[in-house]
Amino acid sequence: MDQAIPRREQKKMKKAKTERGLLRTARIIRGCTAPPICALTMLLLLFFFKPGFFHSASNFAFAIVYLFFLPILAYPVSLVFKFPKDSFRNNQRKLAVIFSVIGYAALLCMVLKSGFYNGELVVYLNYVISGALIAITTPIPHCKASGHACGVAGPIASLVFFISPWYIIPGVLLLAAVYWSSLKLKRHTLPQLIAGTLIPTLVIVVAAAIGVI
Repeated sequence: MDQAIPRREQKKMKKAKTERGLLRTARIIRGCTAPPICALTMLLLLFFFKPGFFHSASNFAFAIVYLFFLPILAYPVSLVFKFPKDSFRNNQRKLAVIFSVIGYAALLCMVLKSGFYNGELVVYLNYVISGALIAITTPIPHCKASGHACGVAGPIASLVFFISPWYIIPGVLLLAAVYWSSLKLKRHTLPQLIAGTLIPTLVIVVAAAIGVI
């Protein structure tokens, strides 16, 4: 009996260590797949593998500023506000949504003024529409869609339609990792993740169906 107790303790310690490792991995996945990072990756791939996609070099630069730099700025800014610990994550998410929607709208206004190509406009409109829907559903407890899943699925859908259908393979794997990490960290429920995935995907599908792209 005396020997059984240490073995049980060892099993508990091993299980706790494994769980800490899984949580750490989930946080890394969430960090590496943050929507601004996915947006930047998409823009670079479109720039290098879809020549002529952007109407001008300035449009490409504006896209990086408003889809990457401005949204990601919300995270350091959230530290300045010193939100209460128990509501920090929720307030940080709201701030990220606000910064993102402002960036998306500013980018759309900028390209409408300077000129654009159809595919380029669809990408920007996708961000505006998706961002607006995420912002609208965020305050609603049981209708909230995952902004993280939305920010990953949108670039994947754009790459699939504008560059190659083969992007769907790494895209699905990436989304699976995002789903797992979000569920593991209890950041979102499965319906929220699915809703976040469907929003930008449907925008691209509808655009393709009506012949815009």
